[in-house]
Parts: sequence; C-alpha cells; structure tokens
Amino acid sequence: MTCIIIDDEASSRDTIKSILTNYCPELKILAEAENVESAYSAILLHKPDLVFLDIEMPDGNAFDLLQRIHSIQFKIIFTTAYEQYALNAIKIDDADYLLKPLSIKEVLGAVDRMKSKLQASIPKENLYQLLSTFKIPKTYNPYIPIPTSNGFELIQTKDIIKCEANESYTTIFLLNNVKKTISKKLGDIEMLLAPNFFFRVHHSYIINKSFLKNYIRGEGGSVILLDGSEIPVSKRKKSEFIEWLTEV
Repeated sequence: MTCIIIDDEASSRDTIKSILTNYCPELKILAEAENVESAYSAILLHKPDLVFLDIEMPDGNAFDLLQRIHSIQFKIIFTTAYEQYALNAIKIDDADYLLKPLSIKEVLGAVDRMKSKLQASIPKENLYQLLSTFKIPKTYNPYIPIPTSNGFELIQTKDIIKCEANESYTTIFLLNNVKKTISKKLGDIEMLLAPNFFFRVHHSYIINKSFLKNYIRGEGGSVILLDGSEIPVSKRKKSEFIEWLTEV
C-alpha cells in the first residue's frame, strides 16, 4: 500500500510521516507535496493508493486539485484545522478526515478504515458532495469570532472590506482603517463568510461585494475597492468571479 502526503505545513507532513513510519511500516510514503501544483504532479507520477490531503493550500484547495484528476483511483484522508462542528456531516465511505492537531489514534484509525476500501474508484460526485460540506453557510452571518489573547472578539461581517493571507496568518481589513491580524488561514475565515457577499478572488484575498467599486479587465483582471486598494483576480477564478459579480 502506498501513499502521498499533501499539506502546506511542514510540521503536519512531518507528524503524519512520523506516525506512519513508526506504526504503519507497510504503508510506503512515495512523495510529499505542499501545494496544488506539486500535488497534482505527484499523484500523476506515483499513482498512490492513499492520499493525505489538506483542505486549504497556498495556491488553491482540495476541490481545485480533485477537479483536475480525471479518474480518482485512490482513497483520501482529508486533514484540516476546521472546527469540529463543521465536520459532523463528513462521513462517507470513500474518504475520511482528520482534525488537526493530529493524534496517533486518529491517524491509525483512518488508515485502517481506508485499507478495506481500496478496490473501487471514488465517484467524483461523492467527493464533491463531501467537499461541499466544508463550504460556508449560504445565509448571512452577521458576526464572526476572531481569537484574542484572552478569548474571542466578535466583529461585524458587514464591516469587513477584505481579507489578506500571509502564510498561516490572515489580516482582516475593516472600516475606519481598522486591521486585525489573526493566526488562522484564509480558508478558515472563508468558511465563516457567506458566499453571496464574499468571494475569494485570489488565493491570497477575499473581498466583500459591498465595497467593490470597479472591475478592470485583464488576463484575470483586478478589482478596485472603495478603500482605494487594487486586488488581483486570479485567471482560474475569473469566470466564476464574473458570474458571482452579476448575481442578483
């Protein structure tokens, strides 16, 4: 049995690698990858039986990666830092998940469950249904909690102009030149923001439609926000962005 470990955090890859090396010697680690592009190349090259797959990566997410693979012949164990309440519905036969920080017991349990399911390929619709449970609520969430040194602060989502990723941190830009930098990935913040109001135009940026002033055409183009900032739109997001922009 073979596997690939895909995670943008070296510490998470090292944790999985250490557990597998010490407790699952029959599971051969073929490669590691830290983003969508290197993961796609590794999967095509090595054709693993099992993939440990982080949900959010610097250049996209698990959905972006799986869309590019014509036939998914491997089993998947998703790894994520998402809160437990967001994972209650994620139990299908074709995949499993691990909540970070990873534990030996949980990793071994997920591997055992996947071992018995290696024969059949995974219908893409099953994975898309699975991944859709990671999507943020369709309804408007008036507040989101952000961690502070002594607890949480609730900020009003209507005041969020944009969110910018900086490795494992995210800076939230609010009205009145207020900025909040927190130790959460942009994908974690994206989960909390309603998609009819907020859009991830680039792997590093989420914008609020309420503060959008202009869209400038280009290969991907860019947007001008009411605070005067210009944000790039990634080429692969352009069509989806324009569709979102024109939704009533």
